[in-house]
Amino acid sequence: MRAIVLSIGDELLCGDCVDTNSSWLCGRFAERGVQVCEVLQIPDDRERIAHAFRSASGRCEVIVSTGGLGPTPDDLTSAALADAVGDELVRDETAVGWIRDRLVSRGHGMIDSQATMGDRPTSAVLLRNANGTAPIVHRADEICRVWCLPGPPVEMRPAFEQYIAPELPPGRSLASQEVRCCGIIEADAAALLGELIDRDRTLPVGTRVSRGSFIATVHEEGPESDALLADVAARLAPWAYGGNDEGPQHDVARMLLAANQTLATAESCTGGWIGASIVDVPGSSRWYRGGVVSYSNELKHRWLDVPMTRFEAEGPGAVSGEVARDMAVGIRATTGSDWGVSVTGVAGPDGGTERKPVGTVWIGISSDTADVARQFRFPGDRTAVRRRAVAYAMQCLRFAMLETSAPLALEVGS
Repeated sequence: MRAIVLSIGDELLCGDCVDTNSSWLCGRFAERGVQVCEVLQIPDDRERIAHAFRSASGRCEVIVSTGGLGPTPDDLTSAALADAVGDELVRDETAVGWIRDRLVSRGHGMIDSQATMGDRPTSAVLLRNANGTAPIVHRADEICRVWCLPGPPVEMRPAFEQYIAPELPPGRSLASQEVRCCGIIEADAAALLGELIDRDRTLPVGTRVSRGSFIATVHEEGPESDALLADVAARLAPWAYGGNDEGPQHDVARMLLAANQTLATAESCTGGWIGASIVDVPGSSRWYRGGVVSYSNELKHRWLDVPMTRFEAEGPGAVSGEVARDMAVGIRATTGSDWGVSVTGVAGPDGGTERKPVGTVWIGISSDTADVARQFRFPGDRTAVRRRAVAYAMQCLRFAMLETSAPLALEVGS
């Protein structure tokens, strides 16, 4: 079965809004074995929306649109669908009653423009929206089934689960399974994967880079894909840290739990972002003691026992391997943790020097068996530098726990 997703709204085409609906719908279709062959973004233009419906109906068995079902003049989805199939718009009084009841329950009356949400093509039906005002529009013929869903995700997602998911025949899941890596460049990862990424394979491995992470993907589930993913992970070791939607901190969590060990963090340029990423992992209270954000030199000294001489003119400075080590050691001593992780750097856009340009970040790791400081030069703006510092801090910890000295991309000599 094939599907086409239509995302409707001017806001999607002028950059005001990110189309998360399409991404979510593609994932849900893939889980049911439905191949999404196109995703189209269409402005609030009745003629162009109608053309999209007409064109899509000849290329797939399911069309799902999102957006354009409200009470304002730019909500044109129902009218455009009527144009596409040669119908008139009719007022569905039962649906108008649903709309009125919803508004009254919120303490509002209904005005004429809101009643227009009860209009539908003559060959379509309206389905009650349990989470909003605008009804869902559904039309089916011998060629194609169409559902028009509201744009807000809090309405769109439950409507899909209620009305569309039960109508999809069970099929072999096409959901993506991933192996994620940090600290390896795309060309090196591709070389390690070798023939696995050839496009003429029956089950090829797709690759992409997202926010500094290399991601290898298999678009299918089952024993064969599981074996392939295991091969991918083995080839990409030790840079591979986990699967779908995981960061290095998830593998760190597994390793700490297995060893019955604890972790604490000391952050400067990341401003608490490492700690936030850690507590995103369920159950982190079992292994994460806590952390400090020691942004100023004074607090690095007071809270982490970094010698003030480090910050003097003849000293190495706050962004240095010495300070990163001191911070990691200091947070271990303060919290009694088995492991300490620290970050100090120049996130930009200013503050850089010729010797320590913007993007320079030192990461420190301390334990009974590790005393590590690694320097990196991260590209990008302030947010990109900080985001990579968070991921690399957890990857540096993984490598220390694995007792590997494998190189990490963007690492520079000390």
